[in-house]
Amino acid sequence: MVVSFSSLGCGDPFIPVVSCPVLRYETSVASERDAVWRKTQEEVTKGLMHGPFTREEMDAAYGRGRWRPMQRFGVWQRGKLRACDRGC
Repeated sequence: MVVSFSSLGCGDPFIPVVSCPVLRYETSVASERDAVWRKTQEEVTKGLMHGPFTREEMDAAYGRGRWRPMQRFGVWQRGKLRACDRGC
């Protein structure tokens, strides 16, 4: 297991990122990212969420600096990828 720190620029200067081999699910980062994007689009189509929005659209709606972007990532559960939001 390798632990590294990366700066994400979202309040906390450093968030630990843990990477280790996963034997059950052999997916690349790009394909997982694409799967999360497809799940997001499905949720928008079903009316479960709105967006995605550009920075300009968010600034116009809430004012510059008065909103926070939210990271979306995938979590594997029972053989399916679940899209999750990191609300910090």
